[in-house]
Amino acid sequence: MEESETWIEIEELKNEQIEKRQAGVCFGLFLASNGDVWCQGKNFQGQLGLRETFAVKKPDKIDYFIKNNIKIRDIACDGVIVLLLIRRIG
Repeated sequence: MEESETWIEIEELKNEQIEKRQAGVCFGLFLASNGDVWCQGKNFQGQLGLRETFAVKKPDKIDYFIKNNIKIRDIACDGVIVLLLIRRIG
């Protein structure tokens, strides 16, 4: 039996140019071309960087980086670990 792929558009990301996506255990990150990072998932150990450990059902932009004038150059995930390569502006 052949597997078929069905792609769906994620409403929250439809106007973003996503350059990279990474997945950990029960969570995911999306890196936009402008350096913004979006997150989604269980967040049971705070790995989404939202200062709380609530689940995020739809992609949410991590506003900490915007407020602190930080742009992300690269993202990586493994298990519950998140690594971000940053580029501080100004």
